[in-house]
Amino acid sequence: MRIVLIFDFVKSCSRTPRPVNISTRFNTFDAFRHRNYRFLWCGTALFSAGFWLQQVVVGWLAYEITGSPLMTSIALGLDALPILFGAPLGGLLSDKYDKKLLLAM
Repeated sequence: MRIVLIFDFVKSCSRTPRPVNISTRFNTFDAFRHRNYRFLWCGTALFSAGFWLQQVVVGWLAYEITGSPLMTSIALGLDALPILFGAPLGGLLSDKYDKKLLLAM
C-alpha cells in the first residue's frame, strides 16, 4: 500500500506543467491599481524614510556634540531600545486583548 502511494505521488509530480495563460498572470505593479493600496504604500514609504532619516540625524548629532564614536553608538543603541522591548510587548498585548480596544488606547 505504501509503495503504491509513493509511486502515485512520483507519477503525479512528473507530469509536465500546463502552460500559464497570459491573462491569468500577475504583473509586478498590478496592486497599484487599487487606491487603498497606493495610500498604504505611500504611507509606509514616507514612514520608512522618516525613520531612517531620524537614525542618521541622531547619529550625526551625537557625534557632533560628543566627538566620540563610542558615545554615538551608545546614543543609537539607546534610541533602538524602545523598539527592541516594545515590539514583543505589543505582540503579546495584541494576542491577549481585543484589537479594537488596543487601537482606541
